[in-house]
Amino acid sequence: MSTTIGGMNSSLDDLTQSLRSFARERDWEQFHNPKNLAMALAGEAGELVAEFQWLTPEQADDLTPEGRTRVAAEMADVLSYLVRLADVLDIDLLKATTAKIAENARRYPVTTSRGSAEKARDRDSEESLAAFAAMMSAALKRPACSSSSVSTKKVAAAPPRGGRTAADVGQQSGASAAADATVGS
Repeated sequence: MSTTIGGMNSSLDDLTQSLRSFARERDWEQFHNPKNLAMALAGEAGELVAEFQWLTPEQADDLTPEGRTRVAAEMADVLSYLVRLADVLDIDLLKATTAKIAENARRYPVTTSRGSAEKARDRDSEESLAAFAAMMSAALKRPACSSSSVSTKKVAAAPPRGGRTAADVGQQSGASAAADATVGS
């Protein structure tokens, strides 16, 4: 998809370059790590959602000109942070999206999914999840996880960066435990 920006034909690659230059010129690359960019993206997505909060479906379908302008600005912020995050992580958004569309087409065939809101995760097998992991890994330029490491079961969250869990801290006593409980939070 291309559009004209400032008299130039613009693609996703052009947008990536523009955002990279924008950050570099302001010495903001130091702040553009995956965590910060993902958090900023989530914040901007929240601002987009806020534009629709409390509207009826009919009002959301028929925004005022001012509402459309605000929504467009929030959508631009979301896209900008998403493109910047993909740039920093060296993820090809078009390849990843193309892979995701292909996977969704496989998981949601028209014959069984038309008009249905059923989630595929409720019926997917470990083999199909492993195939999806391999497809996404190819799109993301990373090695795929083995099929034995793909599971539909929930796993416990990793301990904080300090490597200490609440259980570890609970085994200590007094002020030491209280002080350590704040490390990594």
